[in-house]
Amino acid sequence: MDSLQESSVDMIFSQAVMEHVEDLEASYHAMFKWLRPGGFISHQIDFKCHNTASKWNGHWAYSKFLWACVKGSRAFFINRATLSTRLDLIIKNNGFEIVHTCTRQGEGGIAREELSKNFSAISDEDFTTSGVFLQAKKS
Repeated sequence: MDSLQESSVDMIFSQAVMEHVEDLEASYHAMFKWLRPGGFISHQIDFKCHNTASKWNGHWAYSKFLWACVKGSRAFFINRATLSTRLDLIIKNNGFEIVHTCTRQGEGGIAREELSKNFSAISDEDFTTSGVFLQAKKS
């Protein structure tokens, strides 16, 4: 399959896709490369566990080893990346300008003490955000 030409796209959008992408850095970099100046991305991203735990954010309680067991050999699964991780990739690593965000807060999740060590330092915003609709433009 041929790649898209650089600066050839006006808009890239996804609905409940980016939570399944393993290499987010490469994906956001490709989007930035493909967009024309002034073009934008629009993503609805779900941070919930996708039935891998009994509580919406329970997937952040699993260690890396346990998560590998849960994931198994599936080629596509949820990536567990938080909102701030994505914003860093979109803004700092790729130079997008955030135009709009609308977050959804989860209720009835796990307690902060239950987070695995790789998620224990996440911000309160990340810990409670169960989804986001975000739009960003290429300057």
